[in-house]
Order: sequence, then structure tokens, then C-alpha cells
Amino acid sequence: MAIKLSSLEVYGVAIRSEIDAARVYQYMATLVESRDGKRKLKFLRDEEVKHRAMLEQMYRKEYPDVKLELPAKGLAPKLTAAVDKNSPITKLYELAMEAEQGAEKFYAEAAEQSESQSGKRLLSYLSGMERGHYYLLKAEYDLMAEFDRFSSYKKFSMEHIGG
Repeated sequence: MAIKLSSLEVYGVAIRSEIDAARVYQYMATLVESRDGKRKLKFLRDEEVKHRAMLEQMYRKEYPDVKLELPAKGLAPKLTAAVDKNSPITKLYELAMEAEQGAEKFYAEAAEQSESQSGKRLLSYLSGMERGHYYLLKAEYDLMAEFDRFSSYKKFSMEHIGG
């Protein structure tokens, strides 16, 4: 995905994406039953809020006289659409992992193209953070899948031994 956006547009897309991600993680936290799962999703929401603030601060520094205009869609329109359709939590995790991988790549490519050193550092930093978010989601997703398999196995076993 070679970025064909100006630096100005990169900030708009990035900020929109962070806003969308925070909303998605807040919503996902309402669907998860485990306290630990809720805590992790709220952590991700808070991370996205911080990323937005960092991007907005950098935008103001680099473009002090240009009004910030956000695009209608961010980097993960399939994920935000899935929230609007009340998709199952497993689907939301899958799409969120995909979105985090896309964001990691977007920020890495934007960093390479950035003309400012401070912009390059911020975008590189965010790329690494998005990679970490992917792995946190992946661990939770794998745990849910394992728990579901165990629950199914336990139910099957108990039914067949008279439990």
C-alpha cells in the first residue's frame, strides 16, 4: 500500500482512524464478559485516544494555520461497519487485528515519506504501537477460541458421562 497522500492528508486519515478505533474498542468492551478482557479493550481505547492527541499536537505544530479537516472514513471502514451491524465479538476481533496491521503499515510508510524529523519519529512510534495492539488482540482472540473449544469439549464430555 504505497501512500499517495500529502502529509496534511496523512494526519487527517490518521486522526480519523484513531477516533474510530477508540469508538470500536469502547463498544467491544461492552460485549466482552471477562473483567480482564474489558480492561484490555479499555486500555486499547485509551491508547487510541492518546495517539489522537499526539497526532493533533503534531498537526498543529506542522500546520498551525491550516484548519484540520477529517475524512469521512479512516483506515478500517470494514471494522466500523461491523460495529454498526452489531457483528459478533469474534468477527470484531478479527477485523480489529486486520485494522491494527493496516495501521502499522500505514504509519510505517507515512514515516518513510515524512519530510519532518519529528513527524517521522511520531509516525514510526505509532507504527510500533499498532503492532503491539495487534498482538494484544491476537492473544485475547486465541484465548477466546481456546476457551470456546474447552467449553464445548467440557459440555460434550459431561453430557456423555451423565453429568
